[in-house]
Amino acid sequence: MGSKQNDYSNDPTGTTPNGYNSIYPPLQDSNGYNIGRRPDLNEQHKYPVPGQLIPQENSPVRIYTPALASPALAEVVVDDNEDTRSVNRLLKKDKRGWKDYNSHEKLLYYILGGVFLLTILFVIVSIIVGMKLNDPEEVIYPTKPATTTLLPPWLTTTSTLPTTTTTTTTTEHPATNTCLDTECVLAASQMMAKMSSEKVNPCEDFYKYACGGFLEDPIPDTQSLWDQFTITEELWAKDFQKILETEIDEEEPEPITQAKQLYASCMNLGNSDYTELKTEVDALLLPAGTELAEVLANLRKNLGANYLFKTYVDLDEIYTEGPRQIYIDQPEFGLSRPFLSDPAHNSYAAYKTLVEEVFNAIYTSGGTEAAEAVLKIETGLDKISTIPEERRNRTALYNPMTVQELYELSEMEPDKSAIKWDVFFENLLGEIDLEMDLEELTVIVRDVDYFTSVNSFLESVNPDELRIFLQWRTIQEIATASSLELQELFFKFQQATEGLYTAPRRWRICADQTSSLMGHAVGYAYLQENPIEETKSKVDYMIFIIKDAFVYLLNYREDLYTWMTPETKLQILEKLSTLTAQIAYPDFFENPKENDTIESYYEDLKFRNPENLMLNVLDILKWEGISSLQAIQASKDITRWTHDPLVVNAFYSPTNNAITIPAGVLRKPWFNVDMTVEYLNMATLGTIIGHEIIHGLDDLGRQYDPSGNLTEWWDEDSLSQFTELTQCFVDQYSQYEVPDLGMKLNGRNTVAENIADNGGFNLARMAYTLNYGAEKILPGFDANGFTDGQLYYLAYAQSFCGSYTKEEMERTVKVDTHVPDPFRVRGVLENNEEFKSVWSCETSRSQDTCQIW
Repeated sequence: MGSKQNDYSNDPTGTTPNGYNSIYPPLQDSNGYNIGRRPDLNEQHKYPVPGQLIPQENSPVRIYTPALASPALAEVVVDDNEDTRSVNRLLKKDKRGWKDYNSHEKLLYYILGGVFLLTILFVIVSIIVGMKLNDPEEVIYPTKPATTTLLPPWLTTTSTLPTTTTTTTTTEHPATNTCLDTECVLAASQMMAKMSSEKVNPCEDFYKYACGGFLEDPIPDTQSLWDQFTITEELWAKDFQKILETEIDEEEPEPITQAKQLYASCMNLGNSDYTELKTEVDALLLPAGTELAEVLANLRKNLGANYLFKTYVDLDEIYTEGPRQIYIDQPEFGLSRPFLSDPAHNSYAAYKTLVEEVFNAIYTSGGTEAAEAVLKIETGLDKISTIPEERRNRTALYNPMTVQELYELSEMEPDKSAIKWDVFFENLLGEIDLEMDLEELTVIVRDVDYFTSVNSFLESVNPDELRIFLQWRTIQEIATASSLELQELFFKFQQATEGLYTAPRRWRICADQTSSLMGHAVGYAYLQENPIEETKSKVDYMIFIIKDAFVYLLNYREDLYTWMTPETKLQILEKLSTLTAQIAYPDFFENPKENDTIESYYEDLKFRNPENLMLNVLDILKWEGISSLQAIQASKDITRWTHDPLVVNAFYSPTNNAITIPAGVLRKPWFNVDMTVEYLNMATLGTIIGHEIIHGLDDLGRQYDPSGNLTEWWDEDSLSQFTELTQCFVDQYSQYEVPDLGMKLNGRNTVAENIADNGGFNLARMAYTLNYGAEKILPGFDANGFTDGQLYYLAYAQSFCGSYTKEEMERTVKVDTHVPDPFRVRGVLENNEEFKSVWSCETSRSQDTCQIW
């Protein structure tokens, strides 16, 4: 799930290893965790501890079990020292005079008095701002909704609740009381600031109603997209800077020291005569005349490069409990494919200029010829590659072949093939000391058509031009780590293709680079200083109630799932029951074991010269490249993290049937562990969790059974109905048009994300309805008659408030698997009948809606 850099996401193209890479680098609440008492079930905004019974009206009694053995909340033991005795006296009726108090007590009085005055000031300001932003002359207010049942209207057409329960009706909660604690006051102020100050009807344009104020602010000059994901990344970058700029401690783990060294080498980067860069590039490409297969294997091992085809190791999709397999697929490209195939586009011209200027800077001449060779080969590879829309059948992308069958695929004898597959795999696997008979080696070919054509294409290419192409792609990988001059050239390219005005500050560039290359180390350093145990426990519970809401719907709302047979429903329930969750960070961060520590994770990473940024980057890329190949000897491990803990994103892995909610999204604006009204957390992080769960049942994830195996596990009737419902989403989103560009969205390429957006919202909303009663209203909103239901929808929409440059909007529409932020909100709300009820909107009879989950 995410924006341009991430998802809540998945990879429908199949060009990345199994699993959906997704919603942005990670960590937790900077204030640590609350040391308060155990939760009281009589207070519905609190959450139970593992193993506790959860009584529910209209639903069976359930027991809360953590997704992954999250520690129960510990009882608090308060030391009996002078400070705590002082606090206790302040909380009682103490008849002593001012002179009788000690200095600590007087200081506490001053602090408490100051906090009280600030709170009053916040309330006054918030109410004034709320009155201004919600002036009846400026904003159209929603009519108070009519009485509804406990369940959302979209679920109450024909009730089939269990006969053992009693149906209870309630009304939309009126604003009878107000939440005035600090977190509520701050949240209210921030929500009001994002809302439109113009006269906007929420039923006609809810996105503008919710985000109009945010959209009025200019995009920062260093950003092409400014939304809640990139804002969160900015907050994390500042936290990373503090960690990475502290002095090296001899007692700290070696990976933390290496991360600080990497950051320092980046901050100290200057210009270069490029002698070292040319030496390293030549070493990676091997001497001229070397067999192409040897060069490609060397680039893959030492750089993780996939320039002519992609090679990676992952679980066997057909049998995930068996040995891991080697996969080969069509390559990655230096320029996004929609622009690579359009020579008239500005991005194509900017890419050509970049190649020319970089070659001329490094080699003093030859830039024009190099650019022509690079684009000739890259556009040729693009033409024989398959577009993402045609790669949605995962079974068609699973084709086991021997080395001999790879040769036969291109109808070439081994000695005449441009790529000698036996040479490639021998050199690739020799690095990891894997004893394997090449005649028995089987690899999984993703795109048969590509590998049928690639040898013939390479035979038509001039060998010198091919070397220039490989030379360029290698330079492209490490150029910005070699000199400030090359960084400036690459920034000019970003200006042309993304609409940037100003390069980020040096510290931001270096913080991003360090967290990207050594994310586990940076995350570990931060989390050791800022523990988030309570956050992790609460998120564990959120996952539980959202999964439980899904089970409830499948079991008791048969009218919603008439498209599936009872047999298919049972299988879906089984998949949901086996779904696991990775929350916040890897287990070894909290409970290190032998051979499972931060040191063992980076055990083989060594820096040749810690003060040299380019060599540091090359050392890390080599470590990553070889480590990824060594994974072929590892068995399936659903606790193994393949994502950095501080990435601002969330993920679903189909082969593990597991969701990952990194610590990167466990902070404001996505989650606030101290928030006392649950509709804010559930509308934001809850929707993210629901989104990732639904990825297991979108048009891609549904192809994997409860064990993560690729197989057809649904009956034909259910599959046929599902396909028809999926097409509804394709058609709906394909009709949306971006006004400023005159472009329509790609409903086919984005369908998995759109299904997850819609289903994820429905699951989170259902979980909230089943588990929480009437809640207090935020200050400023209470005076204007808002309900908690309306604030839920407002919080959801505001989690997607985002501004784009024209260039970034075009890139998102053409390349991203997510639709732009405004359409993520629009699509979900147009399909949601409860929204229309909560906001008293008239429903057009001609308006069709789409729903699967």
